[in-house]
Amino acid sequence: MNNYRVGRRRPPWGWTAGALVPAVILGALGGWTGLWWLGAAAVLLAVLGGMAAGLTMKGAGRPFHPGLIALLYLAAVAVTWWVPTPDVGVSLARGLLLVAGVAWWSIQELFSSGAESLRQVWTAAKAVQRRGQWPAHLEECVQVPEVQRLRQVVQRYGEIRPVLLLVTSPRPPLQLAALHALAFRTCWYAGEAEHVLQATAHSPHVAIRLALVQTLAGVKGAELLAALTGFLRDPAAEVRQQVAAVLLWRAEERWPLIREAIRDILADPLYPLDGSLFTTFDPAAGLRLPGAAIADLITWAAEPPPLAPRAIVTLITYFRAELQAGLQPELTAELVEWMVHPDTPPALRVELAALLRDFDLLSPELLDRLSNVDQPAPIRLFAAEMLLRINPHDPDGIDVLRGLARQSNRELAVQVALILQTYLGLDFGLDPQTPPAPSSKAAAELTRRLLKWASQCNPDPLHLPSSSAEVMIPPGFCRPTPEIVTPIGSTPNHSHQTPDTPAAFNTDGLEESRFIPLEQVLDSGPTPRSVSPPSPSSPS
Repeated sequence: MNNYRVGRRRPPWGWTAGALVPAVILGALGGWTGLWWLGAAAVLLAVLGGMAAGLTMKGAGRPFHPGLIALLYLAAVAVTWWVPTPDVGVSLARGLLLVAGVAWWSIQELFSSGAESLRQVWTAAKAVQRRGQWPAHLEECVQVPEVQRLRQVVQRYGEIRPVLLLVTSPRPPLQLAALHALAFRTCWYAGEAEHVLQATAHSPHVAIRLALVQTLAGVKGAELLAALTGFLRDPAAEVRQQVAAVLLWRAEERWPLIREAIRDILADPLYPLDGSLFTTFDPAAGLRLPGAAIADLITWAAEPPPLAPRAIVTLITYFRAELQAGLQPELTAELVEWMVHPDTPPALRVELAALLRDFDLLSPELLDRLSNVDQPAPIRLFAAEMLLRINPHDPDGIDVLRGLARQSNRELAVQVALILQTYLGLDFGLDPQTPPAPSSKAAAELTRRLLKWASQCNPDPLHLPSSSAEVMIPPGFCRPTPEIVTPIGSTPNHSHQTPDTPAAFNTDGLEESRFIPLEQVLDSGPTPRSVSPPSPSSPS
């Protein structure tokens, strides 16, 4: 828009000259006759003429009324009738005033009728048509002097009827020149925008379709905006990016008219979308999503793919631009609220958590809240990874991973194994670049090994054996068996095993024969090995 901004129209110098002509003629007559009061009248008319020109200039080139200056001519003619001794000079001055006034009025009527504007635009359009040599690349045609002249004339006079004829030309340079002259036009009469759209919408040239998007940037109405939104399906990436940028212009008033078209495009599996739908967010320049669009995208984030992933990526890209701009201090609190709110889609909550992590906005208290059992599994997995990234020996993070591993979910198992392999040094033989698919046999075997690893952990440090040969293990940690995981760079060591070692610390693995049947536990009642609290007199 800065490249096509129309400057404020200045009034032509003919306005100032026409307003000062009565004062000049009356001053010359005063010098001819030697009457001082004619000079004073000439000064007064000059002041009034300057004021009329100034008022015209404040009106951005549009006078209050042409009769405002015509009154100056009539006033000068009336002053000449008060000359006591009429002579040839007085008659000549009176005739000049009448002729100049009529000529000035005729010129203004000619301009007001639009004939002069139409003539100027026709002249510029004919110059474009007469040009024979055009640049080899179609994109360079807009730099031709004739095209630039046509653009300036259209901006100045607002007449586009000759340009509409160029749009239907079979020559691509002429079509591009016409669209360049109409770029970012906001005032359209009935049928004009539809005519341009019908003539160039199916052009095989990317430059012409790109110029058409710029031409229709200022249209209004549901049908035209739907047609403009349809260019988001264009096979050219630059056209799609230009449409996305144009739709963000006046997005507050346009979103109710284009939201259904946007939803259809995001839900289309054949739509070649790679990343965010809108990629030109600039909060400082006013290119931002309205509140209604954010609410719709959050709602669409709970829909089936591909609508949900595309809506989430668009939201995260927008929130990232807003955080970088720093124009909304309250946005951080809103993002945290959406992240922890149970009604927010889990996938969006994970992306919001990752966004806050990138900006160092996740506090330890917030991470602890995200690791609670009432949070969805993806959020708990993210919180566990963050806790282990801060402290690889964090027991809460390992407890969360243990609980997730017991869910026997293959997709979660792959993510848990990657975290354990990255931060705890447990070798599961996974390649972080190419993890196994959740439906593969490798993922099934990995799920079984993780379930076995999670079942071997002893969370109660009071029940650890007191043998001096055993190494005390902090809460939340477990000793892996050779057949489950092996620490990177180490070999299994059985030298510390004793016959009294509990099953949780037996490196031979966890066997089903060592479990007590549940029916036996329920039938036997309270266990006789319950520990009573020590008496006050017993030694500590």
